[in-house]
Amino acid sequence: MLDILRAYLVEAAPPEFVDLIDEAHKVFDAMYLPYYEDEIVELLQMNDVIDLGDSIQLLSNMTVRVMDDLIHQRGIHTTEGVTLHQKTNLMRGLMALEHYENPQHLLDIMNSDVNEIEKLAEMLAIVTEEDEDDMMTWFDDVLPSYIGTLRDALETQNENDASEDEVIYQAQRIAMYQQFCNFLGKDNLIMTDLFKRGLPVALPYKNYLDVIGRQFEAMEPDAIAENMLGMAYASSDGMENPISAIQPLLETVIADPAKITRVDVRITDLFVRFNQYE
Repeated sequence: MLDILRAYLVEAAPPEFVDLIDEAHKVFDAMYLPYYEDEIVELLQMNDVIDLGDSIQLLSNMTVRVMDDLIHQRGIHTTEGVTLHQKTNLMRGLMALEHYENPQHLLDIMNSDVNEIEKLAEMLAIVTEEDEDDMMTWFDDVLPSYIGTLRDALETQNENDASEDEVIYQAQRIAMYQQFCNFLGKDNLIMTDLFKRGLPVALPYKNYLDVIGRQFEAMEPDAIAENMLGMAYASSDGMENPISAIQPLLETVIADPAKITRVDVRITDLFVRFNQYE
């Protein structure tokens, strides 16, 4: 998809715009966002019926919207003057923080006596080439929930890095996930494809939800329940008690209270029957 998009841009847009959009979509591709590829296909198909300038503008608007969504999902709100280039570097930095090779260094920063914006800017300065003081002006707000989620992920990583059983730890989760797929009689859960494409096993449940949660609003309750349980069984914090990982975050990805109830009931039913199946 990236090759198709770049070929279209080279034919239709100025070089500086090509690089700007290309870099943003490399981030999307690295984050395994299947929904955005469908939007690109639809947009490119419209090229025959709308003006070229309008097509480029639609692509730009879509790119900014998806990037903003990814940043906002993490509880981070940027100021009005932040450019797409800066947002792309920010998102790339956030991804790097989640897999930083020295998690204890970042945990020490989180424990410092400064506000969330200062903590995030200091951490991002480690994994990007951006200036810490400049980045302080990018943020309107950084919610404590983001720092808390990152802390949980890094503490898990720290524990796993220190353990000789890390490979076993991950193998247990992928085995549980596969057993759940066997129980369903399905091999087409969303996470199956993402794991094949390189998404790590045994990340916190919320990390997986950030990647694919946007798709749940359009899905039927049964499919949502199956995919959420699969995510939980493969996660670092949901294998033992998946319902405790899933339930607090249901309202963050599903707006309809009645639908939430149906999903919750289905999750409980599947959980009980899967325990009997095991």
